[in-house]
Amino acid sequence: MVPRTIFKFIRKLDLSYNKIGFLDPDWFPVMFDKLHTLILNHNIISSISGGSFSTLRNVRHLDLSSNNLRTLSNPVFQELKMLEELLLFNNQLSNIDSGAFGGLHNLQKLYLSYNALAHFPLDLYVGRNKLSELVLLDVSHNNLQSVPVQDLSLISARQLSGIYLHENPFLCDCHLNTMVHFWYRRHFSPVVDFKSYYTCNSPLESKKLFLIQENFLNCSESTVNESFHAFGLLYEVQIGERLVVHCDSKIVDKDTQFIWRSPEDITLEPEQKRRTIFVSFSMEA
Repeated sequence: MVPRTIFKFIRKLDLSYNKIGFLDPDWFPVMFDKLHTLILNHNIISSISGGSFSTLRNVRHLDLSSNNLRTLSNPVFQELKMLEELLLFNNQLSNIDSGAFGGLHNLQKLYLSYNALAHFPLDLYVGRNKLSELVLLDVSHNNLQSVPVQDLSLISARQLSGIYLHENPFLCDCHLNTMVHFWYRRHFSPVVDFKSYYTCNSPLESKKLFLIQENFLNCSESTVNESFHAFGLLYEVQIGERLVVHCDSKIVDKDTQFIWRSPEDITLEPEQKRRTIFVSFSMEA
């Protein structure tokens, strides 16, 4: 239990390496308005009930790593409106309800590595419980065999560039290969930093293959092009037709100006025709 004698104006509380077994509305008996960091790693927490954080509304950093959590029901973190970073790695999580993180509109970083997740948590990015500020999701070292490639293609680069997927037992797939290759070409840190850890299991060759390689599984050109279309890397248009190309950038500064450059590295000015390219207007963030 949490001692009632704790000074209520503290800003950081470390309760790691104790014997806290579960969290419920009574586990933290006093309102702590000033607390912004709560560390609970290396306890034996196996369940979290709704209302467990009703007295900790201003916490920004919550560490629940290295516990015994197996599932997260919804919603269990809804009182933590100010939460920016949530650590849940090294638990035994195999199931996360779609609304488990509902209400965490300020959450920027979520660590779920070293668990037993078999499904990619797509609800974090789409639907009514999506987290618009989430720029880092670590689901490495889980039991993912596939990811929803087509759905991920609709997510902005600002969020995509922070998804860590390495060290999962993926089944080899041409669409997955194209997606990872695309992330690598865009210099997304999760792939660039862990390139050699993106592997998959090939049932045909009974061995692991590196996802980032040329001539992967002899993928057909149509399959690769289909994925490139989805990720906005390949466009097809007839001569004379108008083509709208979306500039998906990791930069979110509203004052940033975007310009287009030709393959010959020539700046394409609006209303000026360059060989076969005519830019009708410029874009701003």
